[in-house]
Amino acid sequence: MQERGTVAPLTGARLLALSVAAVVLVADRLTTSVALDHLHHVRHVWGPFGLALTFNSGFAFSIFSGRALVVTLLLCVGVVVIAMVVWRARTTAQAVGGGLVLGGAVGNLSERIVGGHQGKVPDFIT
Repeated sequence: MQERGTVAPLTGARLLALSVAAVVLVADRLTTSVALDHLHHVRHVWGPFGLALTFNSGFAFSIFSGRALVVTLLLCVGVVVIAMVVWRARTTAQAVGGGLVLGGAVGNLSERIVGGHQGKVPDFIT
């Protein structure tokens, strides 16, 4: 008979990290949905900041643009690695920071996979 290993408990830091990630994921999906539905023209917000709907097939700053499949596959690996790091969070700062990064990465990955834009992610803050 095979003995099962112990399952790591859902500590306070882990629960906080997962909660922050969930909030970030929902906020990411909501803001993206609003931008897709209502942002049809460039809008100046304040100082150098504005809103303009564009689509990015690459990483941040359009690195690897035009290689949406490669970026999506690398992002899948990245999400797993980030989740493993976040799972080891022990402090509040680690949990919050890790949750923010994990939520953003999962939001980006979900938009690439189910967003209907051929692996491109809508960007709207300029």
